[in-house]
Amino acid sequence: MDVIQQCSLSVCVMPKRKRKKQPVSQPQLQCQPQLHTEQPQVCSVGVGMFNRDTGLTFSLVLHVFSFLERGFPQWNKLVLTQRDWKERSLDTAWVKLLRGSLHVNPGEVNSGVQWVTKMTALTDLNLTKCPNITDSGVAFLSGLIALTDLNLGSCCRISDAGLQCLSSLTGMRYLNLSSCSNISSDGLGFLSSLTALTDLNLAGCRISDAGLQCLSSLTGMRNLNLSSCRNISSDGLGYLSSLTSLTCMNLEKSGLMSDLCVQSLSRLTGLTYLNLKECHRITCAAQSSLSNLTALTHLNLNGCYNIRNAGMQSLSSLIGLTYLNLGGCMNITDISALRSCISLRELDLSNCREVFNITALQSCISLRNLDLSNCRNVSDISALSTCINLTYLNLRGCHNIGDAGIQSLSSLTALTDLVRPSE
Repeated sequence: MDVIQQCSLSVCVMPKRKRKKQPVSQPQLQCQPQLHTEQPQVCSVGVGMFNRDTGLTFSLVLHVFSFLERGFPQWNKLVLTQRDWKERSLDTAWVKLLRGSLHVNPGEVNSGVQWVTKMTALTDLNLTKCPNITDSGVAFLSGLIALTDLNLGSCCRISDAGLQCLSSLTGMRYLNLSSCSNISSDGLGFLSSLTALTDLNLAGCRISDAGLQCLSSLTGMRNLNLSSCRNISSDGLGYLSSLTSLTCMNLEKSGLMSDLCVQSLSRLTGLTYLNLKECHRITCAAQSSLSNLTALTHLNLNGCYNIRNAGMQSLSSLIGLTYLNLGGCMNITDISALRSCISLRELDLSNCREVFNITALQSCISLRNLDLSNCRNVSDISALSTCINLTYLNLRGCHNIGDAGIQSLSSLTALTDLVRPSE
């Protein structure tokens, strides 16, 4: 077997320090002989920081990668991100580094993606935060039929035409299109052929109810992120009722999210994770709909300040909850319904300023993390003495809790992180 398929390259460059110059580390190529197998070996490449402060020259890196290029067809995972780069893009830096050639025209924005098509065995491709990639670049990916995981998050120049190029990748299981602001509902129609899709991230995309209708055929979907999709309503969520395999849904900051929307979600009885953070239109009626979601283990209602006591009772049926966030629900005064949530491990009641009685929490013996910060009316915390698994407790701003209250926690031997009222 060609040794190039068995090697692991690690290029790590430390930036220069102002006071004392450090010798520049050289790339080390480590090849370890392995027994011949029928399965292709995976070549892993990690590249450290490349910026104007590093001393590693282009010519040295290019020499290394030109040596590796023979093994590209056997690679199955590639990460090309641009998280911290200011002036160099995928096309003006990474392509020159990885292609082993300086003959790349910086004006050819998508030349780097064209080069990636050499990796015919690629199953996992991460191009997040590469803003110079356009629909023309995405078109090159249509030949990577082995792809199962594709991350195009924050590739903001990709539009509906780019999604059309992905329709042939029918083996795709994970697709991240978050913050691709030029994608609309029309483009989602091209995803209907991706029937193997289980995880789809559309956070921050300009999609509407019509777009969600296009997803109704993807019945294998498990995880769907629609956070900050501000144009979806109850009609759109109603189309998702056919996605009976859905277990996780993120609707954080979805501007049109209302009680009717939550009512539509109540049909998805397999949901275990639901994030409704800062969906300000939700009221007590929405909580009643949530009572049907008995499989829920994670529920986030942070900032839903229109929720009141009348809706809290519906939470008593969610006995499988392990995480509950009611932070910022300022109109709640009574949490007695939580007495039934005996599986709770994490509970956030921060800024629930009208809550004063936390006796119900004495039944939550599995509780490990509890945030009561700025619950200014709470004065008696003796009920927590039964929460023997508690490791974190935040009492910041609970100025009615004195030394006697803190002393009542002395039996909690697992408590290692206590934020006191005055901190």
